Amino acid sequence: MEKNITICIPVFNGEKTISFAIESCLKFNYPELEILISDNASEDNTKKIVLEYEDKFPAQIKYVLNHKNLGFAGNYKKCLKEASGKYIFFIGADDYLNCDGIPPLLCRLENNPEEAIVTSDINVFYKDPTQPTKQFVHFGSKERVFIRGDEALSDWLLNSVLGSIGGYLIRRAVLFEFIELIPDNTIVPQVYLGAYIACKHDVSHIPIISFSQKLSNDDSQLANKEYLSVNIIKEMIFLIENLLALYKCEFKNERYVRSALMTRYINGLIDNIISYRCYASFKVFSHVVLIIIKNNKKSLFYPKFIIYIVVSVLIPKSGLKKLLLLYRNKNHKSIIKQIFRVK
Repeated sequence: MEKNITICIPVFNGEKTISFAIESCLKFNYPELEILISDNASEDNTKKIVLEYEDKFPAQIKYVLNHKNLGFAGNYKKCLKEASGKYIFFIGADDYLNCDGIPPLLCRLENNPEEAIVTSDINVFYKDPTQPTKQFVHFGSKERVFIRGDEALSDWLLNSVLGSIGGYLIRRAVLFEFIELIPDNTIVPQVYLGAYIACKHDVSHIPIISFSQKLSNDDSQLANKEYLSVNIIKEMIFLIENLLALYKCEFKNERYVRSALMTRYINGLIDNIISYRCYASFKVFSHVVLIIIKNNKKSLFYPKFIIYIVVSVLIPKSGLKKLLLLYRNKNHKSIIKQIFRVK
């Protein structure tokens, strides 16, 4: 039976957090709701936990088990294929759905059939989603529409929430023509999805919080390792440089679009350079610095970039992690104190 909205939760070994994510979705009091949990061959008690929820809420919850691990992108694509809703929303297995943010997104797509996806702002948190450590506001305080092609790609794609798994509502009818174009080995399938949609369809943004993302400082987690790898940077640069070949986009000014996307991506790397020093190897950190300089030689004259590099090199990793954690928690007074205590 087709639902109006499917909330997809791809999961692997999520026994510690999956209940938290499901409970947040169940708070969304909406009659035509499907909560789809796609289990990527978990080796813990995830299946047992989710089946208990499915027995208790059979009208809302649908459990899908992959008998072999499909990888993150494969599981993401599995969600897209299994979802029955006219509209699809994603959250991670340790994230939190902000229910009040969904109706405005739904209303936007229902009233604007030419738009294929609407994005939102998001919160990030460590322990309690009601006490976010940071809010990502992407386009100010006004609703925005981006026309397909040059505008949607250059102004929306890498400025939006698509670096995260959640925070956007997709019109399912537009998906079928390109699901298989998403590479099976990528860790950012949502960016490929967004790139294709931006080439072919209008997109929009509403300044509302629909999703709270759990942040983790655990550098042993596979996802954190992948996000801080050089491979994902090379993949993103390849995507930017090959949009025309990959998606047959019709640009009015292809050179400008590529330049705008590259500038935004490199600026994002600069903003996260300290994270690379904290949670990746020095070799990876050095490689990222060289990639930034290679793709934007002007970065050598950016004060922020120079300061971040100097701080990353001079302060030991243990002290740098403490400073980064204080910064993420907006504890700026403690940052100053900590700087003079770092050994």
